[in-house]
Amino acid sequence: MNGRIRVGFIADGLVPSMSNCFSRRTIRPLFAGWPSGSSGFKTRFSWVSDRVNREKTGLWYELFRPRRRYHAVVFLKSMNAASINLARHLSKKDCRRVFDLNIDYLTPATGTFYYDGMAPTAAQRDEALAMVNTSDAVIADSRWLEKVARRYAARVCWVPDSIPDEFIQNGSNWRPSDSEPLPLLWCGEAVKLFDLLSIEPVLRSMKKRLKLRIITNSLDALKRIYEPWRSRLRRMLQDIDCEILPFKGLKQLMEVYDRGGVFVSPRFLNNSYNMGHTEWKITLAMARGRVALCSAQPSYQDVADRAGNAGIRICPDVETWQTRLEEVFCGNLDWELEQSAASTVVRNYYTASVVALAHRTFMHEVLAAA
Repeated sequence: MNGRIRVGFIADGLVPSMSNCFSRRTIRPLFAGWPSGSSGFKTRFSWVSDRVNREKTGLWYELFRPRRRYHAVVFLKSMNAASINLARHLSKKDCRRVFDLNIDYLTPATGTFYYDGMAPTAAQRDEALAMVNTSDAVIADSRWLEKVARRYAARVCWVPDSIPDEFIQNGSNWRPSDSEPLPLLWCGEAVKLFDLLSIEPVLRSMKKRLKLRIITNSLDALKRIYEPWRSRLRRMLQDIDCEILPFKGLKQLMEVYDRGGVFVSPRFLNNSYNMGHTEWKITLAMARGRVALCSAQPSYQDVADRAGNAGIRICPDVETWQTRLEEVFCGNLDWELEQSAASTVVRNYYTASVVALAHRTFMHEVLAAA
């Protein structure tokens, strides 16, 4: 390790302190760092660190270990009291602190919120501001968050979520069938299924021509959705042809995407929370050649701009959703071109090798700053 610039990562607030480890009856994180099971841990640490370390550019990324000296520490989705205290401690040791911001905790929550826990709290905003104020730089997970963070921090960089290079397929041979319903794919946490209600009129009007294939976790989470949306969602899922597949991991998810279909990601954009989301939901599917239809969420618009509006269609309103789906049914798409464009834009902008380059470039900038 001699001569390497060591960068430690703390994910999801898992600070490997003596008290934290003893409270969870484990001491391993003190010596090996504390991994997380979240998707953000994979997209923003595991896959990125693997590429950075493999390329031997002088930087070495690893999970933070308390007794090691680090040139910089990245706080990935970490802004709890333990993270804030550690950041303040590291500021006295000539160690750069970087806050990786994944949700807009900085803007006071505004708009309509649809489930319990969706709206960021005032306490979370205070924690996020404390992390920004004690950090040398902020990595924003979306361009929207980058704009927000620049109001509070001088050094900010947008670094998107990554996808392993090996996930990319060169387009797809799938075509819609004239004799079977069109598979519409949706993947995400069950509590976020409420977003499908933003296109409920379209789904109902076309229910005889489509099949909604949902990959998600336990539907028990629907209990957290506020009324009247919870009841509306349950009725809609009963009234249309809907297949619920339990999420069992990314390998299984890729296999579902390889079966074909059109990926959809409608969103209510009337609240500050949904505006800051990353593009990962759609780029995972597009990596396998799935064409994406999605709302005009800022990160989705970034993907569409980069793709030249091929392989993806932005639908700003219900009428556009209706039109875009009619185009699919009428066979007006060049499927070879569209599916190839979908995977190409992911390869060019969102693979781990591309994201790792952006990440380490910014880290070198932070480390070189006076």
